[in-house]
Amino acid sequence: MITLIKDATTTGISQGTSIIDGNDTGQDIHSFQVITNGSPTELIVSVLGTINGSEYDCIASHTLNATELVNGSTIFHLVNKPIPKIKIRIDKLEGGVSPQVSVYYFKGSVSTWE
Repeated sequence: MITLIKDATTTGISQGTSIIDGNDTGQDIHSFQVITNGSPTELIVSVLGTINGSEYDCIASHTLNATELVNGSTIFHLVNKPIPKIKIRIDKLEGGVSPQVSVYYFKGSVSTWE
């Protein structure tokens, strides 16, 4: 697990994070866990990816629904997007009392059943 954002209190973009190991060329199965504190009423996070290491583009966006906001967490997945580096952008963070957002990343692989 990789921490992408820890206890953010405003909108903004995380630092770029390499998600490859050794000779990997980029993961194509990605899981993101968003944890909130302070009961925000609106939260939108976007995943930005790069192939060349410098130009990032939005490859996915997730708007937390009412249940996810009440629960204070959600997990969403992104597949078939082989990228070597990612960033997280908090596009909208509103409501609540001193809301905080943390985003964690887990890279996966497809298991072959025989």
